[in-house]
Amino acid sequence: LIITAATRCFAEDNVTLDVKNRWTNDNLNTEGTYNVTLMNRSFVADEWDIICFPFSVDENGMNSVFGDDFVLCEPSGVANNTFKFTSLTTSRSITAGKPYLIKSKNTISNPVFNNVQSKSINWNGETNYVNGDFKFIGLVFTRNYSQNNDASQGIITNSRTAYSMNGHGVLSTITQNSGTMIATKGFFCIEQSNYTENMKVSVDRNLLTSSSTRR
Repeated sequence: LIITAATRCFAEDNVTLDVKNRWTNDNLNTEGTYNVTLMNRSFVADEWDIICFPFSVDENGMNSVFGDDFVLCEPSGVANNTFKFTSLTTSRSITAGKPYLIKSKNTISNPVFNNVQSKSINWNGETNYVNGDFKFIGLVFTRNYSQNNDASQGIITNSRTAYSMNGHGVLSTITQNSGTMIATKGFFCIEQSNYTENMKVSVDRNLLTSSSTRR
């Protein structure tokens, strides 16, 4: 099941999805319209974050939550140890199950997406951006991970070097052998163990660093 946020108004049901708990498609298992709260999800104004929602959101819906001047980026390649992203300008909408970088203009806790339309589809898990051994992986569902997880599940393995990203857009190697990744976020990885190069992120050819988070 994937749900789509639209601007049309119907009689809605209120649904809360706690991103720190394991929820499934059954939380939205009938066709209809919902107001969806992402409990325990937060965004800091003018800081970068990774998003991967189980529903699509049009530009009006994104504006209402993140502010008119939010920045939304999709992956565009990998070069010189850099994950490259391009900011969307003509249609800043998101597709269900697809990971993006976002910089909100608002500080938000427990965001609410109104008028979400649902429809049943064949659900095949997260959508990953792949460029050879380099991957940008979105997590629709909360996932517990360990070094022994199957790589096909989009989780850290012994053969991967995985990275988290902070609000400045700086990548750090994930060193814990096990842990939990909350829903609606994501991570970067390289299908090579003990990768030694310092990976970076760029947006519109500008490297993201601790001094470049604001624009």
